[in-house]
Amino acid sequence: MPPKPFKPYGVPPPLDIEEFKDSFEVWHQQWKIFLALSTINTALPQHDRPEYIANILLSCLSNATLKAVLTMGLAPPELKDADIIIGKLQERCNAGRNCHVWRQKFSSRVQRDAESADSWLSDLRDLARKCEFEKDCCAACQNTRILGQVVFGVFDDEVRRKLLEQGATLTLDTALTMLRTAEATRLQASTIKQGGAAPVHQLKTPAAKPPT
Repeated sequence: MPPKPFKPYGVPPPLDIEEFKDSFEVWHQQWKIFLALSTINTALPQHDRPEYIANILLSCLSNATLKAVLTMGLAPPELKDADIIIGKLQERCNAGRNCHVWRQKFSSRVQRDAESADSWLSDLRDLARKCEFEKDCCAACQNTRILGQVVFGVFDDEVRRKLLEQGATLTLDTALTMLRTAEATRLQASTIKQGGAAPVHQLKTPAAKPPT
């Protein structure tokens, strides 16, 4: 009996290993989200799922990436296993990654003039992920490195002074809150300044009431 026609919900994320060679984890997360929403694991019989998912995966690869997969020497059963294919692609992307180069970029990434704290922190997190700091000691190492870079690289010297005043109690969340508060304060001050206040000589003195 032929299988029932089935169309998964959503669109699988396209993958080109050159485009995602430095951010393969981002694509992988998109792929996991697609699988979770697709209903494949509930709509298809269990014995049909692996090959179906593998074919979906192969269909969303660019021509160059598909060619790379087909020339990896994978056996036919391996080409029907999406996890094996993804593992090989991840190895391929990681092969040219040098964490020392990324760490140099991380250490030189300071906040730019007028750059928001959230935008800067997002960039720092992305660089930190590529630096693989968690391999140095523990999972907390990454946030510790990011906090140090925030203190070192914040654009406003006054904010840096306030961060340093926190001493050993300073956390990344606290630092980000302080940066956001400073941004909001600067924006409010700028708005007031641009709006302007009436000069003193333009302020009218209320006329004296006539004697009754």
